[in-house]
Amino acid sequence: MVVSKPAANHMLDKPWMVVDGATIHVTYTDFFLGDPRCPPPGVGASIEYVRSINGGVTWSTPIVIDTACGSTPFVQGSQVAVGPARSGLVYVAWEAFPAGLGPGRTIRVKKSIDNGANFPPVTVFTLVSTVTAIGAGNRVQALFRTFVDLQGLAVDRSNNPETAGNVYISWHDGRNKSQSDPFASPGCRGVGTYCFGDVLLSRSTNQGLAWSPPFRVNEDTLTLVDRMFPAVIVDNAGRVRTVFYDRARDDRNFLIDTVVGTSVTGGATWTFDRVTPRNFPAIIAQDVLVNPAYMGDYLGIAVDKLNTMPGVIVAWGDNSLGDPNVVAVKRIP
Repeated sequence: MVVSKPAANHMLDKPWMVVDGATIHVTYTDFFLGDPRCPPPGVGASIEYVRSINGGVTWSTPIVIDTACGSTPFVQGSQVAVGPARSGLVYVAWEAFPAGLGPGRTIRVKKSIDNGANFPPVTVFTLVSTVTAIGAGNRVQALFRTFVDLQGLAVDRSNNPETAGNVYISWHDGRNKSQSDPFASPGCRGVGTYCFGDVLLSRSTNQGLAWSPPFRVNEDTLTLVDRMFPAVIVDNAGRVRTVFYDRARDDRNFLIDTVVGTSVTGGATWTFDRVTPRNFPAIIAQDVLVNPAYMGDYLGIAVDKLNTMPGVIVAWGDNSLGDPNVVAVKRIP
């Protein structure tokens, strides 16, 4: 058992994990009620971190990374990554929603310099970027949820002297293209606005102390279509790799492709490889009891950390057979 809290007033959600030797780092969100960290009635949400330094046999006491109090604000979508070997650096990124699903979202990051034994106080963090929601603020066309904008955190652990140690964060963002939509609520910029998603990426070259203005990853800046869910990783040559959903081949903004992007310039420029032989529609309402607007928040991308195999493996939710499936493919380089 990594973390255990009373189910009557806690819900632990969206765990994320990275393994570095015998050390396992895990972050998650704790949605709570009746907790003294917030004023009565003690409603809120926290990003928390735990670690095991013995391969999972025992686990540390949770460290609170950030907390939002009240029934409207929340924090969610944490990810954890480690720095180069023997650096002791552990990064945690997450998204803050001060107005709930409304405007004002930010992506934040915090760093430990002693392998996760300690983190800065709850009130101390680095702002990566503000975020504009995509779609109607919580869902896009075809009615599946997209409100968790932050999708990727990765560190360059390669031996590339030009990029080693760089930290990258990816998310989808609607700041560049929007239109009026009377049915959009809460709206990406307020009720009645729909924002089309772009894939954005920000880079830190100084161990997370400062972050670049966002690079736009995807091509075609004019078409009013959505790009979503960009996972990110760095391969063993220092190339930044991402996988995301792309509706560029359907100007009605419904059918979806999966695209792999590669950057050899630290995220500044990209080449692309469409890995879906044909695009597919969204399929929702498969989980009517929990969340009928759920199609899939997660795309996955992985590299061989042993440095014996080149390329990346990507995985995504694929509906091209008419029902929801999970598909994976390898791309070299």
